[in-house]
Amino acid sequence: ISDVKMPGKMDGEDVYWKVKAKDEKIAKRIIFITGDISDEIRIFLEKYNILHIRKPFRIKDYLAVVSEALNRKS
Repeated sequence: ISDVKMPGKMDGEDVYWKVKAKDEKIAKRIIFITGDISDEIRIFLEKYNILHIRKPFRIKDYLAVVSEALNRKS
């Protein structure tokens, strides 16, 4: 679980590509949390079928996306 936007040199997209390079099964289970769905971020999330949840979120929605991530097939 990671935020899309982070301070410093690495953002969520960088995290995704680094994880994917090491383990594609884990990359399929990444969940991004974001309060900003710009077109660029939306396209990235949709293109690679990346799970995400928008801030603010309810606990039941958070638990649903975590359950979906855990149930994803490799």
